Amino acid sequence: MSIKKVFFTILFSISLLIVNGQQIEIRPGFGYGTYSMSELKELLQQSVSQSQIGIKTTDNFPAFVFYALDVIQPVSSKFGMGITTGFYSTGGRNNITDYSGSYSEEIRVRSLNLGLLASYRDSIDKNFFFNIEIASGIKLSNVSIKNVLKLTDYQDGTSYDFQSKGIWIEPQIRVGRNFFGKFSCSLFAGYEINLKSKIVSKENPQNYLSAKIDWSGIRTGISVC
Repeated sequence: MSIKKVFFTILFSISLLIVNGQQIEIRPGFGYGTYSMSELKELLQQSVSQSQIGIKTTDNFPAFVFYALDVIQPVSSKFGMGITTGFYSTGGRNNITDYSGSYSEEIRVRSLNLGLLASYRDSIDKNFFFNIEIASGIKLSNVSIKNVLKLTDYQDGTSYDFQSKGIWIEPQIRVGRNFFGKFSCSLFAGYEINLKSKIVSKENPQNYLSAKIDWSGIRTGISVC
């Protein structure tokens, strides 16, 4: 099952479990993240510098939308503990195109965060509040590498699938407002620190890339609960 399907399966399962959990805070959200990917960027650059046909980098692991879901159980009036998950994706691409055809080298990366969350919450005034939080856990990544050559009436290519398991930690702060009783909306900002992890072949774990994956970067977004 793909990482994206696992994430939405978790989201759906939690939504079924919370029907009777009135004190549990369910916090879906989405946002924009930046991703370091320093060693994968180096792979693209090396290919450009060694190319004999003048390929150029057109996508270099840009910032992209992510989706998140937190489930928090209050343990006191200000503290809460829970679980957190998120789905992230980005990619890099080298390409050249002219009248005779095109050649591209593409690296796509996706990841699923699974972790624990600790939250401190306090009021700013009657309707506004802030949270100071820290979360950490395991990150499961899929890496797809694909090369495609297209000529007038000919196409050829290769593709390789890899995976990676790493550790992440993210301190975060959020500011929110209460609406209509228990409903609230909050803006958040944080920085995820991702320990670089080995990228191994799905078919043969003995094979791995020389580059490691690094999802470290800024996370900003909005949540509702």
